[in-house]
Amino acid sequence: MIRRLDERDLDAFMALRREALVRAPDAFGSAPERDRFADPEVTRRHLGDDPLAPIFGAFDGDALVGSVGLFAERHPKRGHKATIWGTWVSPDARGGGHGEALMRAAIEHARGLEAVDWVQLDVSATALAAVRLYERLGFESWGLEPDGLRADGRAIDVHHMLLDLRR
Repeated sequence: MIRRLDERDLDAFMALRREALVRAPDAFGSAPERDRFADPEVTRRHLGDDPLAPIFGAFDGDALVGSVGLFAERHPKRGHKATIWGTWVSPDARGGGHGEALMRAAIEHARGLEAVDWVQLDVSATALAAVRLYERLGFESWGLEPDGLRADGRAIDVHHMLLDLRR
């Protein structure tokens, strides 16, 4: 089941987010010791009902096993774009379609936002399965940023990808 997360999911989301940052340091711009979602008050604000900044969760029974965030730009000159961030499915839950279902929920939400024509995301070049999923969903790479992230002293290239919602 996929649904928008809210305050009742606070502890589960914080734990899932920490798992993501610990288990996949190459995939995220944040790190466990510097993550804004380690603060319950910050996380609570992000789990509110702002239509421009939802976080969706994938559930296996009652267990939160994946999440994805969407942020639609508020500035009038950038209001035609939304950004997907923080995509993660726990390794034990992979292969069940959770990642695709999460992405489809975020994309459909973006389609419902007035003036949003583009959805963008960044993905580590080492996350090959994620890149393939995004391509299957219609995202196109518009550039590869060499050394876009660094984790443990290693340079990690980052794909910048876009989905045109007008198609």
